[in-house]
Amino acid sequence: MNKKIIASFLFLLSVLLSVAQVGISTTSITPDASSMLEIRSTNTGVLIPRVALSATTVAAPVAAPANSLLIFNTATAGDVTPGFYYWDGTKWVRLLSGAMPADAWKLIGNAGTVATTNFIGTTDAIDFVTRTNNAERSRILSAGNVLINRTTALYATDLFEAQGNATFPDAVNGYTDQAAGTGVFGGNTAATGAGAGCGVYGLSAQTGGSGVFGDGDLYTAGTIGYTEAAGFDGVFGLNAATTGAGIGAGVYGESGQTGAAGVWGAGGTLTRGVMAVNNNATYAAAHAQNSAAGGDAVYAVNNAAAGTGVGTGVYASSNQYGCATIMSVLVSTSYYANCAVSAYNGTTYETVTPKAIGAGVLADDGIAIMGVNTAAAGTATGDGIDGITYQSNGLALYGLNGHTSGTGVMGIGNNASGSYLTSGSGGAFTGTTVGSYDYGTAAVSTGTMGVGNAQTGYTLSATGSGGAFTGLNFGVYGKANSSANDSWGGYFVNGVTGAYVGGRTGGTNYAILSTGTKSTIVKDPNNKEVVMFCPEAPEVLFQDYGIAKLVNGKAHVDMDPVFTNAVYVSEDHPMKVFIQLEGDCNGVYVSNKTATGFDVTELQGGTSTVSFSWTVVANRADEKDAQGNVTSKFVDVRFPAAPGRLEEKPVTTSERAKIDVSTQMRDNSKQNITSEKNKKVVDSKKK
Repeated sequence: MNKKIIASFLFLLSVLLSVAQVGISTTSITPDASSMLEIRSTNTGVLIPRVALSATTVAAPVAAPANSLLIFNTATAGDVTPGFYYWDGTKWVRLLSGAMPADAWKLIGNAGTVATTNFIGTTDAIDFVTRTNNAERSRILSAGNVLINRTTALYATDLFEAQGNATFPDAVNGYTDQAAGTGVFGGNTAATGAGAGCGVYGLSAQTGGSGVFGDGDLYTAGTIGYTEAAGFDGVFGLNAATTGAGIGAGVYGESGQTGAAGVWGAGGTLTRGVMAVNNNATYAAAHAQNSAAGGDAVYAVNNAAAGTGVGTGVYASSNQYGCATIMSVLVSTSYYANCAVSAYNGTTYETVTPKAIGAGVLADDGIAIMGVNTAAAGTATGDGIDGITYQSNGLALYGLNGHTSGTGVMGIGNNASGSYLTSGSGGAFTGTTVGSYDYGTAAVSTGTMGVGNAQTGYTLSATGSGGAFTGLNFGVYGKANSSANDSWGGYFVNGVTGAYVGGRTGGTNYAILSTGTKSTIVKDPNNKEVVMFCPEAPEVLFQDYGIAKLVNGKAHVDMDPVFTNAVYVSEDHPMKVFIQLEGDCNGVYVSNKTATGFDVTELQGGTSTVSFSWTVVANRADEKDAQGNVTSKFVDVRFPAAPGRLEEKPVTTSERAKIDVSTQMRDNSKQNITSEKNKKVVDSKKK
């Protein structure tokens, strides 16, 4: 029977293999001519082999899969999840399901998105590009720059760039059909400060072109500049060319109207109509020229009713000095004089000495302002320079040197020769007794405050101090260039005791030398701070501690090499060893003491094995240089003579009172200066 079944199966198999197509069904079918194999059913399907993959790059558990082999993965592992996969020769590739992938972005719009998670773009450092007609139109760089018609940013700090071309010559145009609207608006919303940021910045490299051009058509102004910020400009024009004798202007105005002005400024009731500022050493901030024989180059008038006001026809200030050498030629009316004021009285020019008129003058050595009082030396209160302001944020005196190695302010007293740092500083002060004097007038004030290392935070003593200094690593740094006796890095004293710090006396170097006790602060069990004191000795000694153990009544202790190198041991300066037994024995004695160690032996030939603690004391070795010369004595120092209290030279109250009286006299003599005149000084400094 079995033989018949096997024979029938083999016969059927041979028939199937002999035909071109194969059809499988529960009923008799003829396979479609286009198929090699047709499986037909109305209520069942084809079950593909189910395999548990571990990763798309791992063929197992299928051994040597053929290209296009199809399986159904049942596992969730590595980068595979349940679903159909086929082998492409190197890896398993997942077949997509008929449903739309969850992360697909539809062409007809999307709903239910979350702005923080759903987006069109890249998740790596690759630029995002959009195209039309297969040509790139825009690009968002991986750094965040947005580009139109460009593939790279001209400037890395530009957030948005648009590139015009022959087809589209205008890079950006803004339009609005609203009466109160703005075609293009640019705003800089940074917090107030002294930055150089702009709301709108225009630049043109074309001859005859404009960085910003405004056309008012027939009804409006071409360009309007407006600001509500005090101290700033509605319109600011700048020509930054550095070479040539061109005629380019920061702002150029021209009018063809009779009686009109090329440039006209109206200052209202509190401000200036026109202000000119220039940083060029050759040309004036404001240059007026009239070629007519009877014309005026500059005409200025204060037409207020006669009175006691401080208004002037011309108010001038200058950051330049050098007038002392050119004052005598001012009668030539040369506008290169670089002086704040050239005074004219009737038909006679002043020969002009420094005390006749004050002049802001220019020279090349970086000093911003120079004032001279030429009265004979005496005890009068005349000043070289007075600066006064009544504004909380104003500066009575302001010194600025724009060179990287320049000095902002220099002061010299006592008719001495001054000195300054060639690398520059904010201030340089010289005096035969005191170089710089600072005085805090309040009961809790601080005389001098210094902040280094660009630190933004600082502290002052709540009770006041002579000086308060803040730095990143050092608040105060003191150095004595001399290495001779009685030279110290610092000296601190109160009304009772003083302390020398970092110095030398009697041939010995000291860290701190004072009459007070040496101590530290610790906390008791109640977390209250208490004082602990240091033991002190008449000699310079080093100590070391340790534990050891007698074994059969004997022990040898080796000293730490660092300790050995730092001490001096001899017959005259033996090392002192103290033993504290920590068990029962006959007692011990110490022998063979050297700087490198010592022996401990039990008395009466004992053979105990017991632990003990030890303490050694030895003289500190002299400090020597590389040639063996002693640079600081320590070995034979015993009760050395101490330096006395540093000699003091008090400044008397009367000396300070002179300064106070002088200051009061200056204040009284300047009371007629109004806040408007102060405003001129402050605004000039800001510009």
